Amino acid sequence: MCILYSLLQRSRPPTYACVQAEQERQAAVIRAEGEAEAAATISRALDKAGDAFVTFRKIEAAKAIVQALANNRNVSYIPSGNGNVLLNVPADRNQ
Repeated sequence: MCILYSLLQRSRPPTYACVQAEQERQAAVIRAEGEAEAAATISRALDKAGDAFVTFRKIEAAKAIVQALANNRNVSYIPSGNGNVLLNVPADRNQ
């Protein structure tokens, strides 16, 4: 039941806003339980796999970053003696 109801209004059916607030509260609880379960699962995976899981996640993140940079028209690759250098070159020279 909605907290906003006074003692006089308890006999009335709940309003749409009250029902929606209760559903949002339940959704937040379910979301928090899911996040806690995910954290526990990751913790167990780290215990079993050690640093391999963290290394795997770093590689996934690096792939996502490389993909984003490769699709950006403002990023140019310049070869150098120690590898490639990334430059952020604005498309408009007036910036």
